[in-house]
Amino acid sequence: MTRTLPAMLWTLLARLLWVSLGCWLLFVSERFAYNVFDLGVAYHKRPTMFLWLLFLPWLCYWFFAVRSPLLASRRRAVRVTTFGVAAFVMAVGFFYASVMVFWTVAKWSGVQFW
Repeated sequence: MTRTLPAMLWTLLARLLWVSLGCWLLFVSERFAYNVFDLGVAYHKRPTMFLWLLFLPWLCYWFFAVRSPLLASRRRAVRVTTFGVAAFVMAVGFFYASVMVFWTVAKWSGVQFW
C-alpha cells in the first residue's frame, strides 16, 4: 500500500511539533525548577538553553526525518545528509523563534533581566 505525500508530510510534521513542544517543556521546567526550587544551575553559568532549544531539537528532527518514508528511494548517505541539513536549519529557526517568544513574554511580564 502506498502512502500519499501529504499523509507522509502530516505525520512527520506532527512528530516534529511534538518534539518542539517537548523541548519547550524541558526548557521551561528547567528554568522553573531553578528559579522556584533552587534546583539545577543558574542560566548564566551554563548554556543549557542551547541544549534544550538547539541541540536536542536538531537531533530529534533529524532522527524523525530520517526514519520517515520521504526520500526512501535515495541512498542512505543522501537521506542522512539532506535531512541533517534540513533538521539543522529547522532547529536554528526553532531556536530563534523560541528565544523571541520567551523574550517577548518576559518583556511584557515586566521581568528585569539584569
